[in-house]
Amino acid sequence: NQSGWVGDTVSSVVKFFSGDKVNLKSAGKINSLYPEEISVKEFDTTLSVGESVDLSYELLPKNNYALSDVSITVSDESVIAVDEFDRLKALSVGSASITFKDKFSRVEKVIDVVVDDSVFIPALTFTTVTGYSTEDNSVYYSTLNSSGAIYAVDFETQLLNENLSLDYNENELSAVLSNGTVYFYPKKVGQISFNVIATFDNVNGSNQTESYNHIVNVLNKDMPAHLNDFIMSGQQPQITTDKEVLLETNLTSYASGLEGAQKRMFYTYTSKVIGIEKNGDNFKLIPKKTGEAQINFYYLHQNDLIKKTYDFTVLQGVPKTLTLLTPNEWAQVDIPLNFTVKGDNTFFSPNDFDWSVNNDVATIENGVLKATKKGVVTVTAKHKTIEGFIVSKTIKTDHQYGTYIRKIIGHFALFLVLAIFACVVYYRLAEIVTPNKKLLFGLIFSLLAGLITAGIAELLQAGVFVAERAPAIKDALINFVGFIAGTILHLISYFIYTTKKKVKN
Repeated sequence: NQSGWVGDTVSSVVKFFSGDKVNLKSAGKINSLYPEEISVKEFDTTLSVGESVDLSYELLPKNNYALSDVSITVSDESVIAVDEFDRLKALSVGSASITFKDKFSRVEKVIDVVVDDSVFIPALTFTTVTGYSTEDNSVYYSTLNSSGAIYAVDFETQLLNENLSLDYNENELSAVLSNGTVYFYPKKVGQISFNVIATFDNVNGSNQTESYNHIVNVLNKDMPAHLNDFIMSGQQPQITTDKEVLLETNLTSYASGLEGAQKRMFYTYTSKVIGIEKNGDNFKLIPKKTGEAQINFYYLHQNDLIKKTYDFTVLQGVPKTLTLLTPNEWAQVDIPLNFTVKGDNTFFSPNDFDWSVNNDVATIENGVLKATKKGVVTVTAKHKTIEGFIVSKTIKTDHQYGTYIRKIIGHFALFLVLAIFACVVYYRLAEIVTPNKKLLFGLIFSLLAGLITAGIAELLQAGVFVAERAPAIKDALINFVGFIAGTILHLISYFIYTTKKKVKN
């Protein structure tokens, strides 16, 4: 079930919709498919009001779990809060706990946090400029044609991005702050500077600010003018999860003449919906899941920094890996069989599909198959709105008694013949060991070996040799009953043979 726990064990092997199999030695948690522990990266659990911490965790033992859904909750939201990016923020003096809990395995980790009345002053440290071309960390601007390049300065801080802002002289530079980086374009030669303003709540509840200044030295150097406007084509307001989108640009001609480390365009985005990567002179959008996304492109034109915003809606497309799953590889007549559509590790609702079968062997509605007679049927699921989202699966159907007939013919007959040979072998063995009780001990040895063999034969079906079958006690009993029948036949033959032999003598 969804909790990842089992009660009474009917079969020692369970096959899941994901295709995984797991041995169940007893009732309890299914450790093979579910994590046993949540490990949280250590952090200082005593915080000051306004302080923030990035939370990081992993599931142990490390595995690509078929089912996992970790939630992070806090016991007192007036003291601490956790946002959608798993960032913890101290709000007021007090104590509270953070609980990391996996929905399916039930494993959890609880951490106690104390927010004291100490004064919080955030640290903010700048790194060197990227995109420069001199050893002294200077940047360039051309007084000849009023042109230059875009440079960047990374910084580290405990504060969240929404607590930060930029202050600068627009006659000296244009600048953008995004996710721990300040991008800037110098507009004059000499020293230019900008301030990162940190706004935060202190212990007294008032709004506090701190200013962090960074100074950059700008040298005069002839640089190619940025006369052309930056052009991007190929953008679409709607994209789907199954198709990467190429945004084409005139980047080479637009930024021609710049040195390798310099640039005249950059982009920013914060989204779990899409990814973006450079692809030559173009950019490739990589949809990750459905939702809304926004990308901001900044570029130089006419001695200023221009911003262009592109909004995207990511819709569900046809998954790259598509499977139609069933708990069993065959269907019993008059017993419902559930079908599940899985694609790219996502399970889709059966209500989103039109279901059909190719003959009158069975009927299907909302992913539930009902076989009406013995045969072979192909089930097809076609998505109601997404073109090309089609998946099918062929399975066998049979009456319940048909299964038992096969088992009796196969299992019973095989062990019947096996018993006859076993009786002969163990009778001869008992004749050597205990000649006075050779019949009794021969029967005991033979039946004991038959019982063990019947059990082993079923256990070996736990995915070892037969991937689509699981062991069952009833099958082992059929095996052993066949062995007993073979033993009885051997005994009858033995007594007939010995009786005729005595009469002849």
